[in-house]
Amino acid sequence: MFKARIFASHNCWASRISKQFSEEKMALNNTIWLEDKHALDIFSVRANSDKNFDKILKYLKNEKTIKHIELMERTPNYMIIQLDTYSPQPLIRHIYNNNCFQLAPTILEKCGESWTLGASSKDNLKRVFDIIKDMGKVKLDFIIPTCFDNINLTAKQRAAFNLARLMGYYELPRKITVTKLANASSISKTAYLEHLRKAEIKILNTFVVSQK
Repeated sequence: MFKARIFASHNCWASRISKQFSEEKMALNNTIWLEDKHALDIFSVRANSDKNFDKILKYLKNEKTIKHIELMERTPNYMIIQLDTYSPQPLIRHIYNNNCFQLAPTILEKCGESWTLGASSKDNLKRVFDIIKDMGKVKLDFIIPTCFDNINLTAKQRAAFNLARLMGYYELPRKITVTKLANASSISKTAYLEHLRKAEIKILNTFVVSQK
């Protein structure tokens, strides 16, 4: 399998909010292309304080390409929002159509979006870049082989692990509880914990085997 990182600053709400709130730590934890030019985004913000959270929510509500907003979780240090977004040329559609997928949360930074993508073929990743390179300021940082396919995480396991990692679950001290992660994922604590633990076991076993 191969991994690529593509930076894109284009005509999209995510690039615009990255420019507007450049000091905040923001990410798209998961993006799903629905249909008819719509996508479902799980958008997260982390900060030392919530002083800009209301401004960010107001900005999102005024963004014409966002059709629906649901605040899933908010604390003084982070918030998680589900967004139904519209775009004539959704980047995620080109990713899906070329058999690629979101390998890690997309980081909003430098007035744009830093996408980490996975695919079984290097050509698929190159094709995505060739399609979107004229959509704005788009840069291909790298395409490299990866052993991630040896882990074989399911989509639910990958989403649970990426959310936990991004929201500080593995930091010391922990920044968030499993209960809040489950609430943000709209599933039960038991189901979320099952996905997370299975992901952790697969990652740990792969790491141990690679060190032998």
